[in-house]
Amino acid sequence: LMYHSRVTEEALDEHEAILAAFTAGDPRAAEKAMRVHIENSRDRLLPAFE
Repeated sequence: LMYHSRVTEEALDEHEAILAAFTAGDPRAAEKAMRVHIENSRDRLLPAFE
């Protein structure tokens, strides 16, 4: 799971969105990007434990 190319690409895109929000000085966008990343990470990881 950790090295699946789709998962890696999605996580990278999410990290880039977080960084862009921080760089822009936009705390609301940063919060939203972090929430999206955390929720998506949960959704990507849960199936590995089922």
